[in-house]
Amino acid sequence: GSSSSSGSSSSGSSSSSGSSSSGSSSSSGSSSSGSSSSGSSGTTVTPTVPSRISMEAFNIINQERISRGLSAITYDAECARIALLRVDEIQTDFSHDGFYKYLNANKKLGEVLTMKTKGDYPASQAVTNWINSSSHYKIIMGENYKKGAFAYYNGRWVGILSK
Repeated sequence: GSSSSSGSSSSGSSSSSGSSSSGSSSSSGSSSSGSSSSGSSGTTVTPTVPSRISMEAFNIINQERISRGLSAITYDAECARIALLRVDEIQTDFSHDGFYKYLNANKKLGEVLTMKTKGDYPASQAVTNWINSSSHYKIIMGENYKKGAFAYYNGRWVGILSK
């Protein structure tokens, strides 16, 4: 089955979609708090990919995963390719509708989205918003997700994770 819930505030909105044996979930919500840090088991991944890929979000998520006793995810070029496509797609359609064509081709994928319509939207705030949403948390902190990539453009974030 599938489930959905929604909520929003003036600071932005978030959405998540992931695959599982029981279906998918979708959620919308936001938070304005944040923290900043980087690292993965004492190392930081250096950006060597297009500028829209966010290694900062990747590193923050890995630090959060490790602090919870989870393994770090590894950077994945295919997830990055999809994240770059999706960050452009969500400029005009902020939904998971475009993600389903990738999910249908690869049932191991999960997606998290978030956007802010005004002002800066740093990686730390996007990650905090995802952590504070149970449906997003299940994806970015999901033990089954082993690799991923994150992209940002024009106030919109997308994370693609793979099992």
